[in-house]
Parts: sequence; structure tokens; C-alpha cells
Amino acid sequence: MAHLDLFKSVDEKDADTVQNANEDNLDQPLAALTIRNSTDPGELDDSVSYARKSKVWNEPVYNKKKNIPSVLNLQPSQDYEPPPVLDDSQTPLHVEVEKGIKFFGTPGRMYPMQSKPRGYALIINNQDFDIPETYPFRKGAHVDSENLDNLFSQLGFEVLRYKNLKRNETLKKLIEFSELPGQETADMMIVCVLSHGSEHGKIVSSDCMPIDTEVDILRRFNNDYCPQLKGKPKFFIIQACRGEQMDYGILSPSGDTTDAVVSQPGRGRKTSFVPQYKEPSWEDILIAYATLPGYVANRDHHRGTWFIESICKVFMKHAKDMDLRDMLDEVAFELSGYESEMGTKQSFNYDVRHFYKKLYFNPGINIEIRDQWKHANSIDFDSIQSQEKKEDTEILGLRTTKKRTISHSGPIHQQS
Repeated sequence: MAHLDLFKSVDEKDADTVQNANEDNLDQPLAALTIRNSTDPGELDDSVSYARKSKVWNEPVYNKKKNIPSVLNLQPSQDYEPPPVLDDSQTPLHVEVEKGIKFFGTPGRMYPMQSKPRGYALIINNQDFDIPETYPFRKGAHVDSENLDNLFSQLGFEVLRYKNLKRNETLKKLIEFSELPGQETADMMIVCVLSHGSEHGKIVSSDCMPIDTEVDILRRFNNDYCPQLKGKPKFFIIQACRGEQMDYGILSPSGDTTDAVVSQPGRGRKTSFVPQYKEPSWEDILIAYATLPGYVANRDHHRGTWFIESICKVFMKHAKDMDLRDMLDEVAFELSGYESEMGTKQSFNYDVRHFYKKLYFNPGINIEIRDQWKHANSIDFDSIQSQEKKEDTEILGLRTTKKRTISHSGPIHQQS
């Protein structure tokens, strides 16, 4: 304990004194040896007292004999080779969606994607902020907005883009947008928010006010707040930091490369023939976050953010024949190949809330109106199908009973 107190007594303001004391005691190395090796308590106390006066730190004595390695066996840094820098690393991605050939639209198991337009996409991109000292200009973020616009336009969506919205303006646009897909003929809605972010699900508006992802954005589109969107898939892309941690990755031993208001009565779906039962408030929702909770999201000044570029790369190539969730898995694989000049990596995650059907964008395929009924997946499809099966069973039962009555010419026990 004497040695621990001695270590604590050396602070920054005594740094010069310690240095001078060390220089004065270059010819007296036995003091430290006496403390480490002496077994006489009196000699130990005298040595400690002398050391305290001179403020020389001495190595503490370990009571338990342990084999403490002098050098940690860490993996040598020279074994790591950073990925090569591409020649065109400053060229933004050119988005060109491959057209589909086969139409995917099985009623009951897939979300319908045949309306024209397919749906509506809202893009909010905040680059300039009122307090640039705290929230600097998001250089390169305009590339993300343009790429998403090109991507969803080619996928058949009507795109609405806004830039540098204040908090109240953001909430107002969300209210207006939440009602649009329900009023118009559309099979899907997409919301993209690109901005600075912080922990606990907060996104920063252009006036540096916090916007809660859960309360201010996602909840406005659930079945409770926005019943006119019930049964329609809702896809959210949140490109924002979720903390300040950086992911420096690990070395692989195998060397693998790599504010909707509650709708008025009468609005929404007709359910006059459907029996009353409770349904979940949260369904048909998929949220893709650019990074994990607590971590930063990386952005290139020339090409935009890693996450949005990865989404555009995968979607424009695989949307023609791959389900949405499968494409997000491919986005994870694509994102794993990115690395910054500082050696940092990035992982993303997506949250599924009762998103229980497959979703194919069917780019470039338009179904004639007269043939849409073949692929129609009514928002009450499951209930209608159940009702039809029940009616068919009742009719079949009546026919069977009547047939038996006619065919029975004798006592029932004579039937073999």
C-alpha cells in the first residue's frame, strides 16, 4: 500500500520536481533495490520515507509470484494489408436498374407491386445546419439524394425530394406524405431520411433540433395512426449516425476478403363483411439503419455514404428477381467490403415489424388493367379467402347431405 500511495503522490504539477529528483539520484540506485529486496521493516520504512521526500516512483512489489509476460503476444500490425484504392474511387455511382422479365406476384404470399406508379418515395436530405460548429456540412450527401431519386424513379416510384428541412417542416411533410399513398393508387411507400444523428434514435433537423425516429417518424405510419396504409408495405431508410463509436474491425485469421393524425370514421379499408377481431398496430414495416446503435456512419465526400451506395448497387442489379429482404442481406455483404483510410469498417441492420410477405419490385414490368385481377392481392385477401373457403365447405356439406338422402334406399346400417 505504501508504494501505491507513493505513486498517487506524483501529479502533473510536480513533474519538474520529479525530473530533478531523478537526475539527483542517478548515483543512488540502491534505494529502489532496498525497497524491492529488503525484508527488514525498518529499512523498508526508511527507504519509503526517503523516496517520498525525493518524489521518486519505485516499482511496486508483487506479493503473488505470477509470470507476467514482458511483451504481449499481439498480432503484428504488419500482417494486415489494407484493401487497394480503386482508380475511380472519386466517381459517384451511376444508377441504372436492370429490367425484370418475370413478374412476381403470388396473392397471399407476396405484397402486390403492379400499380402505376408503384408507390411514393419521400427523400429528406439535410446537409446544412444552423450550428455548423456542432453539426458540420455533410459534404457528399447530395450524391445519396440523387442516387436514391434515380433508383426509385427507375423502380417505378413517384419521388418527392426535400432538402434542409427544419423540425416543424419535417413533421409537416411526414403528415402530408403519410396520407398520400392511402389516397392515391399505390402499392408501397418509402421514406428516406439523410442527416446527422446521435444516440437513442435521434435524427438532427436543419435547425439542429432532435427528431425521434420511433415517435416522430415510424409511429406516424403504423395502423393506429395511419389506417389507410394498412396492408401496404412501408420501407424506411435511415442514413444517420447512431453514436460516436468507430468500428475498426478485426483481423480475420482465414484472410477472407471481403404526424399522421387518426383517420376519421369511414376512411381506410372497408370491413363490413369481415368479423371483428384485433390486428397488430405495427405491421408491414421494414426499417434499414445505416449503422448499428452507438456507431458512426461513414460518408465519402465524392461518392456519398457507404450505406446508400451499397443499397443502390444491389437494388439496381437484383431488384428484377430478388425479394427485398434478400437484397438487404446482399447489401450487408456489399457493405462489408468498404473500409476507410483509417481502417474503420461499418455494419448496418434492418428491423422487421410483421413484414411477413415477400416483396418484389418488378422493375419495367407493367400489367394491363384487365389482367391485374390475376395478380391482385387485396388488403383483405386473407379474410376473403377464409370466407370463401368457409362458404365452399358449407355448400359442399349441403350437397353431400342431399346426395346421401337420395341414395339411401334402406336403413343406414345396410350401407357397407
